[in-house]
Amino acid sequence: MGDSIVSIPSILNIGFGPTTITSDLFSLIEKHSGMKHSNLKYVDRPKVDVDVTSADNSILVQLIGEIEVTPLEIGIKNFVNWAIDEKII
Repeated sequence: MGDSIVSIPSILNIGFGPTTITSDLFSLIEKHSGMKHSNLKYVDRPKVDVDVTSADNSILVQLIGEIEVTPLEIGIKNFVNWAIDEKII
């Protein structure tokens, strides 16, 4: 058996595009769902949480080939529509 790119199981941080802050994600969900998030409670970030993380798709591309990229706003819109259809929100 040949050399493996990664050992199985492996954890890959998959993503694309610029760093996004959590409040921007909530704003996109609010925009596409029509729901307001005014009842969110802001708390201090856990000390074990990292300040910034970034994705690297290079190993994923080596494993499965080129990948199709979905812009964040389109992905959030699709997720919200799915959640509404499934009566989750």
